[in-house]
Amino acid sequence: MKHVTAPFSKQLGTTTSKINSSYPTSRGYSTWAGKFSLMLLFLFVSQLGVVAQICDAPTMSDASAVLPNNCTTIPTISGQSGNVFELTINPANEYVFTICFTTNSSGNSQFPQAELYADLAGTFIAATGAPDANNCTAVTYTPGADCTATDANLVYLATYSHQCISDWRDLTIDVTCTACTLTCGNPQFVAANNSGCLANAFTVSVPTVSGSCAGNPVTPMASAELMPFTTPNADGSVSVAEGAPVGTHTITFSVTDCAGVVESCVQTIVIEPIMACDDTVNVTLSQFCELQVTPAMLLEAECADDSQYTVNILGQSND
Repeated sequence: MKHVTAPFSKQLGTTTSKINSSYPTSRGYSTWAGKFSLMLLFLFVSQLGVVAQICDAPTMSDASAVLPNNCTTIPTISGQSGNVFELTINPANEYVFTICFTTNSSGNSQFPQAELYADLAGTFIAATGAPDANNCTAVTYTPGADCTATDANLVYLATYSHQCISDWRDLTIDVTCTACTLTCGNPQFVAANNSGCLANAFTVSVPTVSGSCAGNPVTPMASAELMPFTTPNADGSVSVAEGAPVGTHTITFSVTDCAGVVESCVQTIVIEPIMACDDTVNVTLSQFCELQVTPAMLLEAECADDSQYTVNILGQSND
């Protein structure tokens, strides 16, 4: 099954002709000129982003690779022109497959060609366009809003040398990936009332959502001590009512992409007592002229915990 959306011939391929130092015969010149014109048309249309299927759709794969859901540790794929790679993907992510020959002969203007399919029944997705400065080409998988670009977590990348030819030249495929990301902010510090060791009301901002899940709803889940005081807002932020206790709390935010993959991040909230020092502290030294000074001796905060503070004594003298 072929899906041709532009008037290209399978004889077009992806090579440019070399110009001889002498003019060819009129018939040879006509043939050369026709092919060269078609090639220029292919490059022009490729630059416009209109790239059609021009090779026969693959019916089987002979290599495979698994790409992680969250775009971490993306492998570099090695193979040969003629391989059909079965790739396990997250259909909610965007992938760019950049194909390069391992070696390019001096003066060789050929560049690799590839076509991407959703299955082995000929469902065409995209094809490589014009080459870059290194004679590499790229094909992009763009997810649908509801992950409908592929029926499963599989796509098939058919690779060629040029003109749909499988000549088993060594090539590499570099993969870049844009996934759903959820980024929480730095720890949020909140001052508690000096009396009662409780926080005033405050708001926790929604995390930054980007990639394939941008615009999807964000769900918060507060830690046990903080949960009774929290109210989720429509924009994904969380309102915390007055009365939350002193201590370190967390809110875990989650978002789900259209493939059902959940991304999450943790926002830390630290509620601290207001620090108030005694105006004057009178102490009595031991017989050895020593005294252990603790935070509790210096602070008026009712819920001050010694473990939260450090005492630095300035102007010490050995006299």
